[in-house]
Amino acid sequence: MDTITSLRKRTLLAVLSAIVTWICASPVTRGQEYIKRYDFKDFDRIEIVQHNQNNWRHFIGGNACRIEVNIIRSDEFMVELHVEEERFSGLYAVEQAGNTLKIISFHIPENSGKVKEAPTAELTVRMPAFRKMDISGIARVSMSGEFTAEDVAISMKGATGLEGLDIKSGAFLLDASGATEISHIT
Repeated sequence: MDTITSLRKRTLLAVLSAIVTWICASPVTRGQEYIKRYDFKDFDRIEIVQHNQNNWRHFIGGNACRIEVNIIRSDEFMVELHVEEERFSGLYAVEQAGNTLKIISFHIPENSGKVKEAPTAELTVRMPAFRKMDISGIARVSMSGEFTAEDVAISMKGATGLEGLDIKSGAFLLDASGATEISHIT
């Protein structure tokens, strides 16, 4: 009886292993666009960061996922993530910590799978007030609408870009390094 149970377990493990291998080795097909709307409110700070991820098996090339963030001045809060294919949705995270909206894109390590180019996601953020933004990694931020604040601080590091900032503030601090592009700031 123990021999039959042991044989069944080994057979089941072999079948499951074959299925997992087949799924991981089969060509990746294009899926549908992934859209997620978040119910975040009462934030006036944005942090965009790149995070290294060591366990992705379906990607190759050591590519960093890119994100384009559109910030729109609005009386209402709204946060919506668009990813080109649903299978890439796990490469991005959006969360709120206090008054900070945190956007994370993950790095895909080399020799880890099938996709040679990392995806790009688009995040639309509507918010009434803006006070601070930290951008690092590979990110582009476009802003529209006029923001008003007493003090504003922006930090940019890496391959980042910022355009369209229209802000009236008392003190304005901009710290930029790396391959940073800044345009159309008033």
